[in-house]
Amino acid sequence: MKYLLLCAALFVTFPALAQTNSDQPIEITATKTVEWLRNEKQYVAREDVIVTQGKMQIFSDLLTADYREGATSSTEIYQITADGNVQIKDDTNTAYGDKGVYDVTKGVAVLTGQNL
Repeated sequence: MKYLLLCAALFVTFPALAQTNSDQPIEITATKTVEWLRNEKQYVAREDVIVTQGKMQIFSDLLTADYREGATSSTEIYQITADGNVQIKDDTNTAYGDKGVYDVTKGVAVLTGQNL
């Protein structure tokens, strides 16, 4: 069974892969679960995770999206952490890592690990 979560929030991944589609929704799918942890203000997706916004996609084994109350949304995502077999891609570029952390506020993504 696939689980799906749609969020409208600003999400830019890796400067080289940056998209100008902040007005488009973020779609998070996973084959195991997508959990909403209200008290922790997080979404957690497990197993074969795919995040899509416009032409940009992030693939990973585990994804945590931290959110807060923002000016236009009560669930404004400000940080995305992808763990395990991370791949960020758009139409022309692909980047790989074991872990990826994107700070939406600063507009910076960092990929780390052995599989860079």
